[in-house]
This record gives sequence, C-alpha cells and structure tokens, in this order.
Amino acid sequence: YEPRVAVLVRESNQEHIGLGVEGVPIGHPDYYAMLLLGTVLGGSMNSRLFTEVREKRGLAYGVGAYPLAMRDAGMIRIYAGTVPAKAHETVAVILEELRKLEADGVSDEETTRAKTVLKSRVIMAGENTRVRRNAIGSAIWYEGKVRTLEEIRALVEAVTPTHIQATARRLRISSQYTLAAIGPRTAEELLGHE
Repeated sequence: YEPRVAVLVRESNQEHIGLGVEGVPIGHPDYYAMLLLGTVLGGSMNSRLFTEVREKRGLAYGVGAYPLAMRDAGMIRIYAGTVPAKAHETVAVILEELRKLEADGVSDEETTRAKTVLKSRVIMAGENTRVRRNAIGSAIWYEGKVRTLEEIRALVEAVTPTHIQATARRLRISSQYTLAAIGPRTAEELLGHE
C-alpha cells in the first residue's frame, strides 16, 4: 500500500471526497478493533465525523467511515459529499479527526456506544435471510468457519479503547491515507496548497 492523491477535476455543483486508510484482513487480531475504530470515526449519527463535519460545521450533506476486510487485506473508507466551496475545509476536518483519534484515542463512552452499534448491526443482519446467508458464505470463504453471535459479541466486547488507539497508530491513519475526489477542486485546493 502506498498513499496517493487522485483527483478527477470535473465541473460540478458537488465535490465527492473519498479517503482510504489501510486496514486489516478478516481474522487479524486487530479486526474487531478496526471495525470499532471505523464505527467511532464515522459509523453512526454519534460518530466523530458526523458530529464534526455535518452537525457542528455543516460542511457535508453526507459523511461516514466504512471498514472493509477481506482475506489478505483491509481498509477503512471515508466518504464525504459536499459543495465545492466547503471541500477544502471538509478534508481538513476529516484529517484533523484522524489525527485526534490517533493521538488522543477514544473514550470509554465512545467505545461502549460503538460496541452497541456494531453488535446491533450483527444481530439485525441475522434477521434477514439473504444477509445472513451472505455472512455465512463470507465467513466460510474468508475464515474457514462460521462464528456464532455469542462468539462475535465476545470478540467485540474484548476490544478496549487502548486497543482501538493502538490500531489507529499502527495503521497510521492520519498520515498514510489515499485521497480520491471528483469535482471542480484540484488536489492542491483540497489539501490546502492553493
């Protein structure tokens, strides 16, 4: 993995911003810490990105973080949709939140909320036959086994705030990222090098 910037400059009334940081594969010891890291960062309306980017500053109409893991690799994808005039500040706030998470970690309260969100998603996914079938197939494909809901709950509960911060630091989320964007702003404008 090598960080890079890829911007497609197009005339538009919107700027679509994607940021990706390296993650971990399914089955890795930091897998559940990565899922919780993504949840704290942008996985709910209580998340840091939703609160800072959308609610407090009104910079984006949509923002979130989405962990993705496969057999040999993983990533955390961050998306923000905004207007061109707010694109630079949106990127700056996202990067600042990554720096804060890496430097200061997460609180017990944030961790507890993230665990509740993650466990709820797993349980709700189990209610839908198609989604459950896909989860079972993915588990067999990626890990060679299917975990029970109780096993998943225990793995989620075992993650501590210290583990989440250590994972963020190991992945260097604030410095080892890829930025991709589509809209009227150049890479220099998005990153503040106008």
